[in-house]
Amino acid sequence: MNYFDRAAVHHHEDEEEDLFPLLRDARGRAGWDDRVLASLEQRTGEHERMAWRWAQVRPSLVALTRGKRVPTLRTEDLVRAYRAHMAVEDELIFPLAARLLDSDELQRLGTAMQKRRNLLPQGVAGDRAE
Repeated sequence: MNYFDRAAVHHHEDEEEDLFPLLRDARGRAGWDDRVLASLEQRTGEHERMAWRWAQVRPSLVALTRGKRVPTLRTEDLVRAYRAHMAVEDELIFPLAARLLDSDELQRLGTAMQKRRNLLPQGVAGDRAE
């Protein structure tokens, strides 16, 4: 539950707010794949649908953690959606990002991801040494 309540939300934000804009800005670089623009839009829509599916499953899981009986736990749609979503990320989006984004862009992406999770190391994002 922690993954879907927190980590999945952060992962979707990482993509929509940071990775996808970087990839859009990389359009036209050597190694660009024209399929990616439509795929980015599709992934964003999938994020919304997967969040909705999670909201449908979560109450039953909460009930189970409290020892209650749940007549039917319907996770198939959620699992199927995540598997399909991750396959496209692994086969198209992440390899493209690895090819196209330079070290500065990857650093900005990593810093944004850390900040979103409150994981910034000392000396980053405005911390000043005295």
